[in-house]
Amino acid sequence: MIALGVGLSSSATAEELLGLADTVLSGAGLSRSAVDLVGTVDRLVDDPRVQALQLEVRGFTDKQLAQASDSVCEGAALLAVAAPARLLVAKVKGRYTTVAVACSATAAVGPEQRPERKL
Repeated sequence: MIALGVGLSSSATAEELLGLADTVLSGAGLSRSAVDLVGTVDRLVDDPRVQALQLEVRGFTDKQLAQASDSVCEGAALLAVAAPARLLVAKVKGRYTTVAVACSATAAVGPEQRPERKL
């Protein structure tokens, strides 16, 4: 399982989030179609900017995120995958967005090992 963790400020746009997510995933040898779900803070689950990713979104409380990581996006990615999980890509900052990528600890992840899923 692969999860994209997302953090947004109030000034973030869907375009910025989509661009950063695609850039980070591409740098990890993945595409958005390889992502199983998105993790973020619970108050952003229905936010149109997050929904623009067109993926299932799971929300977590501030307390849950703080227990998982100092970073909202890293904590959200790790919690979305569920234990045991590992970060594939640590926090990457955009102007108003942050993203991280996590996978289940036993997953073989890479372009050769993961078949592409169609949305």
